[in-house]
Formats: sequence, structure tokens, C-alpha cells
Amino acid sequence: MLEFEFNEVRATQAAGVLLCFNGGTSWFPYILDLLYLADRKSLVDVGRPIAGANFRVTFRSIVADDLFGDLQYGRDGFWSDHIGLELNKLVLKSDPGDGELSYYEVANLERYANMHAPRAASQNALSELIRSLPEWHFPRDVKGDPLPIEDILRGALGYA
Repeated sequence: MLEFEFNEVRATQAAGVLLCFNGGTSWFPYILDLLYLADRKSLVDVGRPIAGANFRVTFRSIVADDLFGDLQYGRDGFWSDHIGLELNKLVLKSDPGDGELSYYEVANLERYANMHAPRAASQNALSELIRSLPEWHFPRDVKGDPLPIEDILRGALGYA
């Protein structure tokens, strides 16, 4: 089973790129969905997700488990130094930079932000799209189910 180590700095910088594209604030479910789509593409293209996250299928979508936990429980760290959560919106408090991200990763994030910009006004705008992906399934647990990287790759590459 493939696993990656979560990197909070890279996750924060990736979210920062997306938030900058959206004027410094956006619905947190929308940003999490954009991050998933960019991670999924990165897995196919370069063999690893941007932030090294592990993923979870939830009733609403697919989320980076490590990041979702930090948002949910408000842990202190690099993320909370740069990004705040106010009324279900992520707010860029200060620029985390993008020095840990490659040019490919920044371009990938910007591509998804640009592609889905018309949906940015709704916090659940991408959830229907995510639920249509082959790797999404109705979770067995209310907290969601772990989603193995192999299942993401099979879904992204069109293998059953």
C-alpha cells in the first residue's frame, strides 16, 4: 500500500496559492476539493500528491485527511500561522510563499483554480464533481473511509 508523509508547509503553500487566486478568502470545502483534484492529477503525473496527504472519502467529498483534521480541530502550526477559518471560509492571514512547491505544482494548482473559478461562490460547488469520480463511494463510517492511493490512481487512470 502506497503512503505519503503529510507536509504541513507544502499543504499551506498549496492552499495559499489557491486562496491568492480567489482574492485571499474562499469556502474551505471548495479549497479542499481543489486541493484534492490537484493532488489527484499530481499523483498521475509525478507519482505523489502535493502535500503528501492521506485521503478520506466523506459523505460530501474526498479530503486530505491530515489537513481536514487540522482544520476541524484548529491545531497550531504553520497552517494556522498563515490561514484562518472564519464562518466556514478559509482566510489568508499572511503569505506562506510557495518555495517548497515546484513550478509544476503551482501551475497545476492554478490550472484547477482557473478551471473551476465559476464555481468559487458556492462552498459545495465541486462536491458533486468529486462524488462522480470512480474512487468516491458512499462511506461506511460517519467519519468517512480511508482512501488508498492505489484506488485514486485506478480511478484517475480508468482502471476498475
